[in-house]
Amino acid sequence: MFKAIGSLLELAKQMEDAGQNEVSKTGTFSKSLGNGEPLQGVYGFTLKLGQGETSKVKTFGNMRLGADKVEVGAWEPLADVFDEPGQLVITAELPGVSQEQVKVTVENGVLHLHAAGHHRLYTKGLALPCVVKADQLKFSCRNGILEVVVPKG
Repeated sequence: MFKAIGSLLELAKQMEDAGQNEVSKTGTFSKSLGNGEPLQGVYGFTLKLGQGETSKVKTFGNMRLGADKVEVGAWEPLADVFDEPGQLVITAELPGVSQEQVKVTVENGVLHLHAAGHHRLYTKGLALPCVVKADQLKFSCRNGILEVVVPKG
């Protein structure tokens, strides 16, 4: 874990030296399990260094770091939170998913999204930047793009 943090800090230093404020990396992972079954994964992140804003790291894919291993499971979709006057608008990419296959909830300031398409399971938790009226949350999913609108509380 410390090696990964060190690599991320080194990347941030390289970005600062080069005058960059955003970088994205993606990749794939393939390995054969002991029983001969293939293990495949996709991972990626976007690192944005704050300039008057908070620095952010956004992850996506179906691989996450666990305590001592990489966990493969549900895909974590790309998502954005837009803080607009009076409301938050959240968008996420969910290819192959219809509105009926999506569940969106808010608990303790975190928006939870779960979706089960024909070939893929998606899940993501997003810390919201303010208090919202969760009981007034509305969402739609068209052509694989989820849009959630929730009034600020």
